[in-house]
Amino acid sequence: MASFSSFIRHNYSPSKKTLADILSGPLTRASLLLYSLSIATAVALYVLILSINAYFLVDAPTRGGSIIVGVIGAPHTINPLLAGTETDAMISSLVFSGLLTSSAVDTTLVPDLAERFTVSPDGKTYTFTLRNDLSFHDNNSLTSADVAFTYEKLKSPVLNPATYSYWNAITITTPDERVISFTLPNPDDSFLSLCTLGILPKHLWEHTEVESFAQAPQNSAPVGSGSFAFRRLRSTNSIPTDVVLVRNNHSVITRPIIDELHIAIYANQQSLLSALEQGDIDITTTLAPQIVTHATLPKKYQVTTIATLHDIALYRLNSESTIGPIASILDNMLDKHAMIETIENGYGTVSQESVHTTPEETLALLTKNGFTYTNTVLTKGGTAVSISLAVQNDETLLRIAHLVAKQFADIGIAVSVKAFDQGMFQDILTSGSYSIVLGENGSIPSTYRKDISLYTPTIPVITTSSVGNITNGFILNHPSVWVAQYERMWPFIARRIPH
Repeated sequence: MASFSSFIRHNYSPSKKTLADILSGPLTRASLLLYSLSIATAVALYVLILSINAYFLVDAPTRGGSIIVGVIGAPHTINPLLAGTETDAMISSLVFSGLLTSSAVDTTLVPDLAERFTVSPDGKTYTFTLRNDLSFHDNNSLTSADVAFTYEKLKSPVLNPATYSYWNAITITTPDERVISFTLPNPDDSFLSLCTLGILPKHLWEHTEVESFAQAPQNSAPVGSGSFAFRRLRSTNSIPTDVVLVRNNHSVITRPIIDELHIAIYANQQSLLSALEQGDIDITTTLAPQIVTHATLPKKYQVTTIATLHDIALYRLNSESTIGPIASILDNMLDKHAMIETIENGYGTVSQESVHTTPEETLALLTKNGFTYTNTVLTKGGTAVSISLAVQNDETLLRIAHLVAKQFADIGIAVSVKAFDQGMFQDILTSGSYSIVLGENGSIPSTYRKDISLYTPTIPVITTSSVGNITNGFILNHPSVWVAQYERMWPFIARRIPH
């Protein structure tokens, strides 16, 4: 057998027979060195493969896990017809689903329980066709009878004191189990925005009188057809601490990725802030902007903002008025960014950016349009320009109205702000007794024209980094984007995971 040293002197690489002779012989310095080289090569190759593999792997969300959402205030009536608090509304939107829902990528409305819908040529009749094989969380079928039952309840002044007269004028028919039609007395472009209402199961509610709806036990153990099913409400010393929801595997559009959603209940802003400082929750959208601005949070959290769907604007009746022709001039004069800073603590976006004009520049433009400014009063044809502005008796909307009035006063327009409770405000909108109103899109009928968009409020969203990487502007409406678990995998495999 050739020695290992002589082989090295006369050859660049050993033959298979030589290697076999070395390894099969007695343990020598040569064979020990060869064993060591072989192991080192194998380990190096293994590490190289792992490094290359890790380089191409991506973090992909996987099904499972739970997320804790922090809210202020315990739920009272988890019922889409009665939800009066933010907590009630949030849980109702997760447990119940409607004919339509907002898109996951923008503000448009897309089918949810409905498969499709049509609008009659005269714009008065909306006909929805439900998807096949719909069911509630208790496995009972969901049909057009459930939809009609829910919307008929809107005609009750007990359950819907604000707009029951509007719904009383609408005829609801169900030609078959999958089709439901709404016939309006007049065309209304805003009607589709009302079709996101969560649908109640008729078989659980049909024997409950409307006077007893608010006290019904179904409100504390709700059954819907939404993305999550109600599991339980947990309490400590009779004080509610959290609501547990579980994934609905039969959800119509997109099933959530997480298994459970825990809604942790806090008494006030300070207790919610303390929970964040201790890292006890994963996400919250209910911490007030002024507190978020000054809070010192753990590094695991990130703060982003999402726009609400509530564009605040000035509307006027679809008829000519004194300010109608000069709406664009007044629009540019209003300092909308000051409104956001003063009223929303900086959390808002201007609906439509424009060139802001000073009061002096605005008066110059108005003068060219036949107006006269004398002794701090703006006149047209010898008549002082004044506005009677109707607004709902809501703290935020009232503050906006008074700020608008103050800015109009700077150019000599006197504004009288008239505040009304919700029911009376709706009557005013229906009757058209006020030509100028301030309100949110979706709540003002099409008989009014949007003259001046003010701003859209935004909400501070505080999330852990993992959740935040997946969230988008419509996180509240689409919990399917919430993620609790990630796994490293090849991109082509990650793309196949249903989200």
